[in-house]
Amino acid sequence: MPEAVAPAVPGADEVVRWFGRWPSFHDAEILQIDLQRNGRSSVRLHAFRMTKAVDASGHFVLDLHAVVTFWLEGVSDLELADFSGRTGVVI
Repeated sequence: MPEAVAPAVPGADEVVRWFGRWPSFHDAEILQIDLQRNGRSSVRLHAFRMTKAVDASGHFVLDLHAVVTFWLEGVSDLELADFSGRTGVVI
């Protein structure tokens, strides 16, 4: 899998400094979504790095935990699926 390239967005350099690269966020937990019809919307994620180490329960050890907020403008449509583990939820 190719190395993800950090986007040209404010704060991307801080995320790269923390994680050592731009993360994929595919396993991040959505903590909060704030949608505004006019103005800035936001998505807060609990992100982390999955290490190659395995704990006593057989789960991968996670480290470098961080809460990352993405600020969005001009959101006109949204489709959200599998929020909080439920399948088939579409907003």
